[in-house]
Amino acid sequence: MLAMGAANIPRDDKLLDGGDDAYFITNSVINAVGVADGVGSWRAKGINAGKCARELMANCKNVFAEGETSPFLVLESAENRFTEDGSTTVLLAHADYEGLKIAQIGDSNLVIIRNNYIFFQTSAQQHMHDQPYQIGKGGSEGSEDARLYTVPILKNDIIILGSDGLWDNLYPSQAAQIVRSLDMSKPSLMAKALASHAYERSHDKNIWSPFTQRAYEDGIITPSQFPDSLGGKTDDITVVV
Repeated sequence: MLAMGAANIPRDDKLLDGGDDAYFITNSVINAVGVADGVGSWRAKGINAGKCARELMANCKNVFAEGETSPFLVLESAENRFTEDGSTTVLLAHADYEGLKIAQIGDSNLVIIRNNYIFFQTSAQQHMHDQPYQIGKGGSEGSEDARLYTVPILKNDIIILGSDGLWDNLYPSQAAQIVRSLDMSKPSLMAKALASHAYERSHDKNIWSPFTQRAYEDGIITPSQFPDSLGGKTDDITVVV
């Protein structure tokens, strides 16, 4: 069974409305967790996609509580309950005797650390750089587009789910270094430490960030633009451990 903890830091300019991210954790009987990141571009149209993300997380948690164990079927059921406008990424995980089952739409990602090394990580779904797959009344994808995984897990594995605010500022190897020195029996402490480090890096104007790394790999920036491309990426940050 899973021990779970979470942390959330809205972007500085979104503190009053809670930002666009959402998450849920359950007890160690249900063994399910989720992270969603409402697509911020909806704000230009007067829509707070954080409401969409929070609604989806509440619906998913309820479906898990009703006894469903497949993240895909949970997502499919929760999708049919949308009432809020906007769209969101989503990442769900459930642990049982078969391992960790994962359903993912978009660029919220999951990493498993085993014996201080990255054992597994999901791969973001994006149409192009910084344009993730998204689900919702205004989304271009649906539950049928979810990427599904089943991963074997062992006692003392550390499972980290994060919105892009985490992974745009911390490489998985850096996350592993941060949690290495922390008490494994306190996942909330781990989540808060990861979120705090990501927040600090998001405001550091001198780092080479994972976000910039991907922009270079995608051909968005060139070596001649490197000096002007340094710095973290400010965003809502959500972490579940």
